[in-house]
Amino acid sequence: MSVIADAKAGLHSIKTDPSKEDVLEKLAQAGYLTKGALYIVIGFLTVRAAIGFGGEIAGSKDAIKFIAGQPMGRILLILMAFGLFSYGAWRYAKAYLARVKNKSSKDKVKSVMKKVGFAISATSYTSLGVFVVLLLSGSSSGGSGGGSSVTGFLNDAMSTAWGPILMGLIGFGVLIAALMQFKHAFKPELKEQIDTTELDAKTQRVVTYFYQAGSLARGVIFGLISYYLMHSAYQATGTSVDSSKDALRQIFSMSYGSTLLAIVASGLFVYGVACMVKGRYRSVSALDLR
Repeated sequence: MSVIADAKAGLHSIKTDPSKEDVLEKLAQAGYLTKGALYIVIGFLTVRAAIGFGGEIAGSKDAIKFIAGQPMGRILLILMAFGLFSYGAWRYAKAYLARVKNKSSKDKVKSVMKKVGFAISATSYTSLGVFVVLLLSGSSSGGSGGGSSVTGFLNDAMSTAWGPILMGLIGFGVLIAALMQFKHAFKPELKEQIDTTELDAKTQRVVTYFYQAGSLARGVIFGLISYYLMHSAYQATGTSVDSSKDALRQIFSMSYGSTLLAIVASGLFVYGVACMVKGRYRSVSALDLR
């Protein structure tokens, strides 16, 4: 029990210890720079596929494999692994440190939802970091770059009594994530999270527009994933759409799919740019986790 108490005290002391706060700040910066680079590559590869310049629709693992194939790819992968693990650590810290302003039931529910969202995000990016390490060690060929393992797990789960419930809950969780992205698109919080004193007014507006466009694109993708997961749960059938790459493929299969895909992928690209700005100008005041 004393070990757990010491760990909790150490985490909470981040809020009062400038040196520990600085460490957490650096983790956030490295994480956002890496996340931004990943989205830029995903957007670039997918736009290229949408307009017929070769290549294919890309997911996170495809982007990582593309980076691995560039000059000094091994060094880039090492930096990416560090950034992904940093982002995961930052999000885990947010999951633990996020606090409730008031003690009403509504605020408590919001707090729990935020914590769960942060934890899921942390786990997702940490798993990508593990994927990069496996590539570096030669233990993984990179797979298909999609969400096949997740698809297999969900589809296997559908053969059990609790499978549809699980898929429905996951779909609902993704729906909440989609709604949060739409909220960011129309009520951006970027200026609250970066130190804009070094940016002129025009640059600040451009970065905010990028952030809004990217959040809107992510909202569309998460919304599609949520729809297919919840529809599969209702029909008690398997799903083939449970990742961003699957959602992008669905967009491409629609009427005017190439145009729609190019628009959404461009949104992901500019979102990556906004994330890199967040990493470069991350504000220390943003560590006051709410």
